[in-house]
Amino acid sequence: MPKVGRTTNKRSMAKELLLTFIATTMSIILTFGTAYLLEKRKARNDRKLMAMTIIQDINMTLDVIRGRVEYEQNGYGISRYLQHNIERLDEIQGDTLMRFFHYITGYEQKYELEFSTSNEDIFNSSQDSWSTLDDKLFMRSVQEFYERRAQLDRKSKEMVIFERPITRDELYQIIMESDKTDSHASFVALCRQLLESDKVNIYINKAKNRMNLYRGFLTDYSFMNETNKNLMYISESDLYDFVHQTSCKTRHATEKQIIGTWVSIKANDMMSTEVEYRRDHTFTEEYVFRMFLDKFYGNMILKYSVQGEWSIVKDSLIKNIDANTLKVEVDENGIIYRPEAARLIQALKEDYESGEGRQAIYEDLCRESRIARVTNIDPTGSRIDLLYPGGAITKFQRKEESEEP
Repeated sequence: MPKVGRTTNKRSMAKELLLTFIATTMSIILTFGTAYLLEKRKARNDRKLMAMTIIQDINMTLDVIRGRVEYEQNGYGISRYLQHNIERLDEIQGDTLMRFFHYITGYEQKYELEFSTSNEDIFNSSQDSWSTLDDKLFMRSVQEFYERRAQLDRKSKEMVIFERPITRDELYQIIMESDKTDSHASFVALCRQLLESDKVNIYINKAKNRMNLYRGFLTDYSFMNETNKNLMYISESDLYDFVHQTSCKTRHATEKQIIGTWVSIKANDMMSTEVEYRRDHTFTEEYVFRMFLDKFYGNMILKYSVQGEWSIVKDSLIKNIDANTLKVEVDENGIIYRPEAARLIQALKEDYESGEGRQAIYEDLCRESRIARVTNIDPTGSRIDLLYPGGAITKFQRKEESEEP
């Protein structure tokens, strides 16, 4: 009997050892296997996040190019209109002439395309992490895009069709050292002189070449970016969520939070804006511009106000402007000038209050009669950012009741 028992104990111990070994082995396999799967999933998610970063960077580049096409279309259309009406320039709105002048000279318009290379640098430094076939196809596609973008950037700086017909020195002389922009009559004469220039007319005619170059880029890489999304299994909703998550933390304003008076946080002392949003969903917006010329000392104050209706739709503040409520006032009491400049000052005042200056403001309001801006209000409710579609931000702070106007 004892012999049988000892055999049983040995068998039991062997069985326990085997079960322990199996359990330990399974535990190791599960631990390291789970860690491997988690690591692999993390790597896949990291690649997807990187891919969405690159795809969004490409989208932003395409937006820059679309903006340049629109700029060329508008400039070309205005220029052709003036070419056909060169004998009637004195009858054409000053705002139209100024847009032509800006287009031809590049005044207030940067010559070069502007692309951030930060995401390109991140992509180039992470190429070892792209391992699958789809990854390789995506990587090759993105490399080609960045190479073509660099080529386009160089062409916009080096090709003669992009060279402005007016040099920077000539522009400086026109603006700073002559009287060609001091009055409407002299400015009309300047525009006529430009329209009669062979160099200017060649630049206008080459607008189609510039637009074709931009459009070819847009056609190729808009399609390519859709292919990129498919390669990396990225849906439109994935990209939408990514863009919003990587943007700054936003707290969208409610209607109750909007009600009140807001003043712009000024980037400079030359202009300011004040808006009163009322409970009945009407608003009054007042703009103040401080103008200065070498003809007088001090600032001439241009004020204009407009009314309309407002509402909150999802994350955006919607303003419907009634341009017919426009009121314009020029205050010249804060300037000192010589007697011979009195006529110019009076003409400037009349121009803005009832002439072409007022008409230009009115037309701008008509063009942007409906404005939608995404809201981002701070936790205290005393500051708010209004985000433009292109990414620009206008900052406002709440005006307290005791604050002086």
